[in-house]
Amino acid sequence: PLSVNTSGVAVFIADGVKYLRVYGTTPHPNILAAWLFAAIFAFYFWYIYRDQKGGTSKRGEAAWLLIYAVMLFGLFFTFSRVIIGLWVLGVLVRILLVLLKKDFKTIAIKIRSRMLALTVVSFAAVMAFSFIFWPQVKSRIHISAQEEAVTQRIYYNKIAGSVAASHPFLGIGVGQFVPNMMSKLKHLPANAYQPVHNIYLLIASETGFPGLVIFLGFAVAVFWGFARRTRFSMLFHFSFFILAGSFLIIGLFDHFLWTSQQGSLIFWMILALLSTRVST
Repeated sequence: PLSVNTSGVAVFIADGVKYLRVYGTTPHPNILAAWLFAAIFAFYFWYIYRDQKGGTSKRGEAAWLLIYAVMLFGLFFTFSRVIIGLWVLGVLVRILLVLLKKDFKTIAIKIRSRMLALTVVSFAAVMAFSFIFWPQVKSRIHISAQEEAVTQRIYYNKIAGSVAASHPFLGIGVGQFVPNMMSKLKHLPANAYQPVHNIYLLIASETGFPGLVIFLGFAVAVFWGFARRTRFSMLFHFSFFILAGSFLIIGLFDHFLWTSQQGSLIFWMILALLSTRVST
């Protein structure tokens, strides 16, 4: 059971009122946002490239677009600033690719019409949500250096940097960041003992800098291999690349991709997507 007054629960304040962010069935709203983020771009792929020879009734098209709008509202209700921002950025990049890259200007008319429909629904959903929940949206857009989400991340980053510098070769052991923090900083409240909100600093502190280099080398190899195989000959090749890259960016601001089961599943699933032989 969750409530706005429960210690350690993800809430934010708008006009002096506490609001609980949506958890769904996950341990944190950011994890739910990550799954919805991936689901939305999976929906893009299915909706745009599905059966281009056959047709769908206007009622059927409207039903799919309504489902898409519901998915967007689910993402927005998590109020996850980083992931929602990456969704906006990803959509804008895809639109620019279609408009500016000559090879993509000649894509099938049906595909262009579906992309236009998604763009219109996306804009309408953003406007509707912002209008209905403007005080809450305004509160989340405004980022203060004094708010807890910012000060906590800076605090944990400093701790992780200190740990990594003290144990540069082997780290303190996988999964030992929080136990080490509890043993060294015994005065903190229980809900303050969390992993650093940055998977790269977490890897460096727990496995040492060699472990971080190995992980980054693996990630670069996966992305490079995808680029070499596909040559970005299709529009959705860029989409896969942007989607996976977004998760690496998420790792700069949160730890759940490395420390939770749900986060690990979505993270490695997305990297596995880049390792498949997708060409058509």
